[in-house]
Amino acid sequence: MPIWISISDHKYIIWSYLSYQNIDLWKHALGISTRQLADLVGTSHSAVVALEKREAQGKVTLEMVTKFAQAMGCKFVYGIVPEAPSESLDSIVSAKAKALASELLKRVEHSMSLEKQGSDAADSKAQVERLALELKTKMDSRIWDNQA
Repeated sequence: MPIWISISDHKYIIWSYLSYQNIDLWKHALGISTRQLADLVGTSHSAVVALEKREAQGKVTLEMVTKFAQAMGCKFVYGIVPEAPSESLDSIVSAKAKALASELLKRVEHSMSLEKQGSDAADSKAQVERLALELKTKMDSRIWDNQA
């Protein structure tokens, strides 16, 4: 989900959480030159360029990003969000629980089919849903184990 900002009747779309280039992005959105940012931070032009390069590589410290954000009159906010903007933590846990439930019940179904005691597809699906809900409700840590 983009962040829209408006400066002097110009609208900018900021994909800050999808990018490792927040300093450069905000610098441009605010109309600050590299030299001006260097002066605001109290460093050299080349140090700003080097920091922007390191940030693009994901190799900058939180302390430095905070310092640069403050120099631009901004606040640096650090967070972890789901990869897909439409996902929630609940949907992530639900998907992991359903995957584990499917794997566990597949093993049981295999044993039962060897004994000619298999269940139909609708019953199997309902069992997966029930077990997934149970695993999720209990926050069973097995949902994070690597599943084969």
